[in-house]
Amino acid sequence: MSQNFDSKMLPIVLLTIALPAVLGALTGAPTDAKIDISDPNVQFALGAINDYYAKQGDNAIRTVSKVVKAQTQVVAGTLYHLTLAVSSGGQDELCEVSVWSRPWLSGDEATQVTQDPACKPLMTATKAPLMGGEHAINIHSSEVQNALDFAVKMMNAQENYMFQRKAVKVEKVTAQVVSGMNYHFYGVHLAATDCTKSDNTLLENCNVADGADTRTCSFNIWWQSWMTPEYQMTDMKCQ
Repeated sequence: MSQNFDSKMLPIVLLTIALPAVLGALTGAPTDAKIDISDPNVQFALGAINDYYAKQGDNAIRTVSKVVKAQTQVVAGTLYHLTLAVSSGGQDELCEVSVWSRPWLSGDEATQVTQDPACKPLMTATKAPLMGGEHAINIHSSEVQNALDFAVKMMNAQENYMFQRKAVKVEKVTAQVVSGMNYHFYGVHLAATDCTKSDNTLLENCNVADGADTRTCSFNIWWQSWMTPEYQMTDMKCQ
């Protein structure tokens, strides 16, 4: 039998044997991806979430309101790590689902979830106190800074003033769980910079001169990560 073996077949045989190892070697780290709710993998994940709850006797139909986070990872195919904001009957949840896509296969093997979806009510997922309780929060946290950046952009857009302002001091900030999170900013000092509103310079690179014109404002920023837009500003009062 060995005498009849075609040596030309050897590279093909070796490639067939080595292919799983090659695919494993090509596995990469997860990378951020921009995926919207219409993406087939998101819709597949939603179906898996509804199936998961149906097996537990919960037949309420859940819908996706937003893709909160999405990452892709190269495996033998593509692995989609998804965090979805879903809602059903007024109950908002965050669900984590991993969808494994192998489009060269057929049937159920082409797309499948790697394990059961992990869902938590929004308040539990954000690890916040009970709804309605106002509590102290770290002003330097990314969530607070993102809310503050939004507020500064809104106020710069609304004020009839030539120069852009930037926040140079915040006296106090608290957070309150609502349907999402409400950040209460107190005593935000907004100083005029040397950048005009027609200037394309990033606000963080604009300078504040000594004795610059300053407004002191208080306002609320309501953050709902699953909504578009995510932020709303209310109750602004300035001196």
